[in-house]
Amino acid sequence: MPTIEMARVDNRLIHGQISVRWCSKLEINTIIVINDALAQNKVQQGLLDMAVPDDYPTRYYSLQGAIDKLPNL
Repeated sequence: MPTIEMARVDNRLIHGQISVRWCSKLEINTIIVINDALAQNKVQQGLLDMAVPDDYPTRYYSLQGAIDKLPNL
């Protein structure tokens, strides 16, 4: 299982403070967002991706998708 460096419960999902400051400080290599509605909405995912520097890939999962996939990442 991957090492989880930081977990947040936040209705903003991705915003500048997270994508710029915390990722570099904690040496994050991937941002994972778990949200049922967002997991199905490619347009909203694209908008959130604009807040993330290109160095950090993003993954969007529903709650069940995260339960199924996180142990294998």
